Amino acid sequence: MKARYDYGLLIFILTFCLISVSGYRDEEVLEMAHKRVSTILLGGFTALFVCIFIYPVWAGDDLHSSAANNLEKLASFLEGFGDEYFTKSN
Repeated sequence: MKARYDYGLLIFILTFCLISVSGYRDEEVLEMAHKRVSTILLGGFTALFVCIFIYPVWAGDDLHSSAANNLEKLASFLEGFGDEYFTKSN
């Protein structure tokens, strides 16, 4: 997930540098940066709104069954060591 954010930030920095170097005047560069940042924020908030309210994607049942299966596997693995390590010595 971190790679996606790194890629987005890298693209923003590269396009900002290209715009600022390409000969625009200072006020156009700041206006372009403002438009780009506001577009990114609007897109991010729209994506969050859709994911939370319109089509929620929760990991509820999948997360529960995955955790239960992993704990069951761990329990069966550790069950084999129980007799060997927890026996009473004479």
